[in-house]
Amino acid sequence: MNSFEYIEVCVRLSPFTEEMAEILTAELSELPFESFVTENPFLKCYIPKEAYRPADVKVVLSGYPAAASFTAALVQGENWNRAWEQDFRPIVVDGKVTVKAKFNADVPRTRFNIWIDPQMAFGTGYHHTTYMMMQRMLGLEECIRGHSVVDMGCGTAILAILAAKMGARKVFAVDIDAVAARSAWATAAGTRWAPAWKLPAETPPCCRWAPTTCSWPTSTATSSCRTSPPTAAPSERAATCS
Repeated sequence: MNSFEYIEVCVRLSPFTEEMAEILTAELSELPFESFVTENPFLKCYIPKEAYRPADVKVVLSGYPAAASFTAALVQGENWNRAWEQDFRPIVVDGKVTVKAKFNADVPRTRFNIWIDPQMAFGTGYHHTTYMMMQRMLGLEECIRGHSVVDMGCGTAILAILAAKMGARKVFAVDIDAVAARSAWATAAGTRWAPAWKLPAETPPCCRWAPTTCSWPTSTATSSCRTSPPTAAPSERAATCS
């Protein structure tokens, strides 16, 4: 979802039990509510404004007599990254990669330096999956150099940019979230390859960066780890680094 505005649905449980709160959490997560807070006697549920359907909530709650009533209120959105970035500290990965914000000063340079403008997108380096992915990529430099890299669910695109700095011949940074796509563009704008970034008109929010051509693909994704059989033809090989 791309909205910064959420609806808070407050369900009053009578009688209140942790078990019933857990059951309703499971049911309402299918609508899809994204987060929940239990505060006796209430279950507070949060969903992006554009996804909220009161009738759907009523249908779910009608099957549970304990869900006596509910109210809904708009929660004004806030760019939490903007509030957080004032305290953003550079991240150094294995002494070889530095991820920093543009306002960070007096930061020692490492072999690979990436400046980010995270906005609301995932991928600042603080999350374990992003950090470990960069560690893994550093151990696969020969796999990346001269090949093509696909960063699926790129967020800020720091993995795509790291791949480029490591010598990838072509990099695709893809995300279905418009906020992430904008963040990826902002991050890429600070690199020497910025003029080569392209946005295909036929594709929803997707950043394509293609400075040169490639022979066979190497892909990165934070949610998978897969390598094709070594017997595959060069044009069919794909390695996923995670």
